[in-house]
Amino acid sequence: MTFKKIPSWAVVPLLLIIIVALAFKRQEYRELLRRSAGGIAAKLAALDVEKISLFGSYTRGRADMFTDLDVLVIMMTGYIQLGIELMPATTSAYC
Repeated sequence: MTFKKIPSWAVVPLLLIIIVALAFKRQEYRELLRRSAGGIAAKLAALDVEKISLFGSYTRGRADMFTDLDVLVIMMTGYIQLGIELMPATTSAYC
């Protein structure tokens, strides 16, 4: 594969296009995280949860394209139930 050299006059406009495109993608991903957090909270509310806490970069307002949702769930149960699926791992176009 051969690559053509980009003329120097075209470098700045191309970089601006890339920066703007990434900013839009980042905003889309932040919205997806926000909706996902709400969906997780709604599903957990049906499980008699005492407390739901979000933590990590999302809650610090530093969400980027590599951010996940860190969720702490406190429940009083007489047993341990593992493997509760809150949402499929492939619901996002970013996965």
